[in-house]
Parts: sequence; C-alpha cells; structure tokens
Amino acid sequence: MIGLTLTLLSLVIWLYLLGFRGQFWLSDLILDNSTTEIEDFPPICAVIPARNEAELLPVTLKSLLSQNYPGFFQIVLVDDGSTDNTANIAKNVAQELNKTEQLQVISGKPLPPSWTGKLWAMQQGIEYASNLQPASKYLLLTDADIVHDANNLRRLVAQAETENLDLVSLMVRLRCESFWEKLLIPAFIFFFEKLYPFRWVNNPQKSTAAAAGGCILIRQESLTRIGGIQVVRNALIDDCALAKAVKLGNSGNPLQVATNNLADSQVKNEQQSLQNDDFSVANTQLNIPNNALDNSGYSQAVNLDISENNKQFLTKNLADSQPKKEQQTSQNPQSPIPNPPQGKIWLGLTKKTASLRAYTSLNSIWSMVIRTAFTQLNYSIWLLVGTVFGMTLIYLVPPLGVIWGIITKNELVTITAFLAWLLMSIAYFPTIRFYRLSSLWAFSLPIIAFLYTIMTIDSARCHWQGRGGGWKGRIYPQSE
Repeated sequence: MIGLTLTLLSLVIWLYLLGFRGQFWLSDLILDNSTTEIEDFPPICAVIPARNEAELLPVTLKSLLSQNYPGFFQIVLVDDGSTDNTANIAKNVAQELNKTEQLQVISGKPLPPSWTGKLWAMQQGIEYASNLQPASKYLLLTDADIVHDANNLRRLVAQAETENLDLVSLMVRLRCESFWEKLLIPAFIFFFEKLYPFRWVNNPQKSTAAAAGGCILIRQESLTRIGGIQVVRNALIDDCALAKAVKLGNSGNPLQVATNNLADSQVKNEQQSLQNDDFSVANTQLNIPNNALDNSGYSQAVNLDISENNKQFLTKNLADSQPKKEQQTSQNPQSPIPNPPQGKIWLGLTKKTASLRAYTSLNSIWSMVIRTAFTQLNYSIWLLVGTVFGMTLIYLVPPLGVIWGIITKNELVTITAFLAWLLMSIAYFPTIRFYRLSSLWAFSLPIIAFLYTIMTIDSARCHWQGRGGGWKGRIYPQSE
C-alpha cells in the first residue's frame, strides 16, 4: 500500500505539472521566432562586467560590436580586477573592427561591503553609461561569455517597444557539448522553467518574476524607479531579484528606497553621522543592524524595524522634493505611502544567442549549482528537507517503483510508476529537443534529479560552514 500510494501521488503530481503549471515544459517561448519590427530604434547602451575574460572577448565582444541595430548603440565594459589583460584585449577587438568610439572600457573600483562583484561592476558601468550622450532609453545587461546573434538587440528592443515592457530577458542557449553538459545542462533549464514558468513570468496578473542574467534589456526609467541596481546589490541570484523588483515594484516604495540609501551611508561610514542633522537623527532612530539586508535572492527589500514615528519622519523628508500635492499627503500621518507601480516583464528562450562558458566536468557544474542552490531556499533547513522529499517523490519514486513492482510482481505499482516516469520523460522531451540531443536522454531525468538534490544538500553544507558562494575567485558570505 505504501508503494502504491507513493507512485500514485507521484503520478498525480506529474499530471498537475503537465496540465496546470503554466505549460513550462513546452519550451516554446522563443524570441528568435519573432518577426516584430518597429520604425524608430532608441539609443541603447550595453553594460558588460568582465573579470578574466580575455579568452572569450574576441568572440563575444565582437558579436556585440557587430549588431545589426539601426539606432545608436554603445558599450561600456567594466574590467573587474582582471589579471589576464582583459581590458587591452577588449580595446584591441574594437580597434580591429574600427569601432573604438563605440566601446568604453573602464577599470572597476575595489569591491565595497554588501556588494557582490558582478553587481558592483554593473553599478559602475550603469553610472558611467548614465553620463553618455545621447542618453540611452534602454540598458542591455549582459555577460562577457555571451555571443549575441547579429539581430538579437534589434529583436529585444522591438519586443520591449511593441509590448511596452520594462524588462525583456532571454535564457540564452547554454553550451552542451561534453558528457556532463549533455547530462546536466538541459535539466538546469528544465528545473528553472518549472520553478519560474515563463508564461506566468510574462503574465502581469501573476506574481511570478524571473530573468536570466546573461541577457537582460531594461528601461533606464524602470531601473531608476525601483531604486537602481543597488536594490539587489548583495543578491547571488541577482537576475531573478531584479526581475522581482521591476515586476512587483517592492523596491520602488519611497520609504524602502530611503532606508536603502541610509543603509548604504552606514556601510560607507559606520562611525560617522550623516552631514544633514535631520537624517543623522533618523539614522540613530533606525538603528540599522549590519545584517538588516535580506540576502535571499528573492526578497531584496530592506526589512527594518521602523517605528511609526520614523516612517512619518522619512516620508516628510521625501515629500520635500515632491510636488505640493504629494507633500501634503505624505505629511499626513494617516496617509499611507502609495503602492509603487508594477512593471511588465518578458522572459523567453533563444537558440541563436548562446553562452560560451564551458562546463567540461562534473565538478565545474557542481560548483555553479552549489553557489546559489541553498539561496533559492532562503537558507531554510525546513525548505531543504521539503525539497529533498519533493525531489525524491517526484523524480526518484517512479523508477524505483518500477523496479520494486517488478521484483514484488505487483502489476499495479509497476504500471502506476511507469506512467509517472513516462509523463516525466514527456515533460522533459521538449527541452532535450531544444538542445538537439537524442530522445533517450529524456529518460535520464531521475538520475539527474538525484545529482541536483545532492548538490543542493552540499550547498547547504557550504553555507553552514561559512563558505558562502564562490565565483571568479571570490567567496561571498551568505547571511540569513
């Protein structure tokens, strides 16, 4: 009875996933298929954080400099403490293409507290881009390992303009050549799509928000509205945190932006008061702790214990720079701060824009996953236990049920478990087809899920040992 109950439950879950989970498994939202065109192409600036990317830049940077984009397009590359001559390689690429004026290479400043390296580099690039002329309507946030299709920027902007979107993001095609890449990379995309069904992400009525950091087009005014890239400054899963801030507007709350700024000031100079006497008083009253920022990757708003008097105080100071009508509203202690406007986002796939980052060994993929796996669970041991149980029930019970049913000659258990395994394979098949692999790989999902479950447990172990998430030679402490 236990075996039958578990296999039946697994079968029911797969019926739900295929029928009611936003059709995540279809993998059919592909921007390459779009034929949308627009008449006026606004100015764009791409921001590329680059740390030791000299090997890939001759290909990836060339693809950006060669974009078939009718509008004004410039690139800011931030050399984030590279030791491999990244900056000079980038300049040489632009010189070979006779496009030195289109590329600006700046040297990154030392990493301050409460920032991750990539986001700090992006922040510097965004600040630099804001002073360029003509002013860019959109920013393209991309990685140094991404090779862009010649029409990628054109399609991104057309999608944003025609749909009036604040953010457009593409899950680029990941490298899938070695055995371990074929085994684990398509499943990585599959699990991401299941966690964040793209149709739900793209639905303004749904709270689901996600983006893929390798390729994000965002409106300048939308980024400003949410408080800038600093609202996700210490997030390891920065792409999804940014998408959430844009779509849900949580960080666009004026009070939260103010407390963010206060927290930044205290990080920069913990022992000194702010020059403005009023805000010095507010800072003392807020008593911001060092770990006040939520580092979960999903909730990037500052969760501070602010008294009602402090809320009124901050609201009053914010109102001084607003129109008179808003000032009168905010000075009224009974008037709530209005809800920030929500943004529209779109997330899809692409076959033509791809990542060149190689994961040739199990260890390289393992390191990538454990960097953020426990972050996905908000560093909760209970969510970890639930995840392990859920992964076991959904992915491991069907094949184990088939084996157990055959051994015990229990036909009902065997059939039920086989049907669950079959539905699992059907769900995984479109992803396998997207990566042009043999259909037989679709039946390997149970062993893949087992490996990812072990990686998640190992991610929690690293967190408990205080090792945090390591990337590009840096170790970031993870705080709950």
